[in-house]
Amino acid sequence: MNKFYEAHELKEFLLNTRAKGLKVGMSHGVFDLIHPGHVQHFIAAKKEVDVLIVSLTADLFVNKGPGRPIFNEEIRVKTLSALEAVDFITISRDKTAESIIELIQPDVYFKGSDYKSPGVDPTGKIEDEVQSVKKFGGRIVFTNEFTSSSSQLINLFFNSFERDTQNWIRDFKNHHSVAEIDHFLQKLGTLEIALVGEVILDEYTTVEALGKSSKDPILAFNLMESSTMVGGILAIANNCASWVKKVKVYSTININDEQTTQLTKELNPTIELELTRTKAPTIVKHRFIDKSSNAKVFETYNFNPETYLEGSLLKFLSSLSDIADSDMVLIADYGHGLMDKSILTKLLESCKYISVNTQANAGNRGYNTISRYKGINFFTANGGELQLEMRSRNLDFSVVVPELMKNLGCRKAVLTIGGEGVIAFEGERCYRAPALAQRIVDKVGAGDSVFAISSLLAYVDTPPMIIGLLSNIVAAHEVSQLGHKQSLTIGDIRKQIRSLLG
Repeated sequence: MNKFYEAHELKEFLLNTRAKGLKVGMSHGVFDLIHPGHVQHFIAAKKEVDVLIVSLTADLFVNKGPGRPIFNEEIRVKTLSALEAVDFITISRDKTAESIIELIQPDVYFKGSDYKSPGVDPTGKIEDEVQSVKKFGGRIVFTNEFTSSSSQLINLFFNSFERDTQNWIRDFKNHHSVAEIDHFLQKLGTLEIALVGEVILDEYTTVEALGKSSKDPILAFNLMESSTMVGGILAIANNCASWVKKVKVYSTININDEQTTQLTKELNPTIELELTRTKAPTIVKHRFIDKSSNAKVFETYNFNPETYLEGSLLKFLSSLSDIADSDMVLIADYGHGLMDKSILTKLLESCKYISVNTQANAGNRGYNTISRYKGINFFTANGGELQLEMRSRNLDFSVVVPELMKNLGCRKAVLTIGGEGVIAFEGERCYRAPALAQRIVDKVGAGDSVFAISSLLAYVDTPPMIIGLLSNIVAAHEVSQLGHKQSLTIGDIRKQIRSLLG
């Protein structure tokens, strides 16, 4: 018997069920490792209702940490279908459970007894779910059966991190607690920050390889679907918006009203924009992705930094008049012409706390360096880009970065080193934190996400080991998706911390 149905397909069935006076129950979760606690939970729930529906969180929205879910939607559905107590299974294709609750409108909503304890839900979403259930006359029941933690069992039996990473996590738990991490994350919620940098639109087009052209020594591709996502300073803003009290973005733009409307739809609605119209075209980076391998086969840039020299930056400079009111300023310098000497001087002279990330890319390689940002408080850099700046392949980062920090006048910094993770610096000391990514789809934006979280944490004086861990958590999330589709909330981060540290 097929037990799986899309949520909308259950609607007519539920009408007929209620017309017969039958009681409908619902349980929602990830359920990527079914254990005895889950089975007993479903058996207890089924005793209370005539029909039990289990809703699964879609793979896209499972934010329990790197490598989760360990089993995809199809396998999770098949596993649940084998349980006699479960009548129907559906998938919630939204970030939260409220929409699926409102569609099913269960008479009884079931959660495990462990959710009774205060603070057990780091996302704070249980109360929202309860309110959605009550809105339609339903009630919540906490089953009192045997409980267990999927995260603990997965960490115990299925931990796919390499031994060095497992050892680092164990060492981390000897120095810092979940409560301590929560303390610093809570501090972020009071910050009012400003972001300065170029707006970048990341366009992705899927292509299908056709083969070599018959007359020229080139490959031919068939164009398929395209999508455009916010990148650059706007991607950083989306990350920060759910972590802090206020985000204001200062940048330039040159797109039509329709494009601007579409762009703002991709942004967290709480973000305040101060965008100056300029002759410089808004930067578009267009990547062509092979359908079969998901690999990038070609990339184009659309930008012209020379147009910034025609006086358009004077208007942008005047837009920065109130930037000093912010607690801190994050400068993302992508090296496409926005951060000229006058802008930099204004920021360094007026802002209380400045964090900087400079990036080398195909449009600026070799001349966009961190060394001109003297007088800042914090920076992040890429190890390979630092090698380029120092003109040396063989750098001892533990020596070079503290020297660079002294030259720039800051006491904290973070260095990203690709698949090896990050190094967090405080004064003369450095703390390595291994990478946590187990599924890499697209590396674009990983450095931006590390810059965002580490800058904020450094401002509230978070210990370096915690900065390293949280930097790797957000980076692992960023590389698991194509472009910047979705940001982690503070609740998501807390959930991943609990999953990772057990």
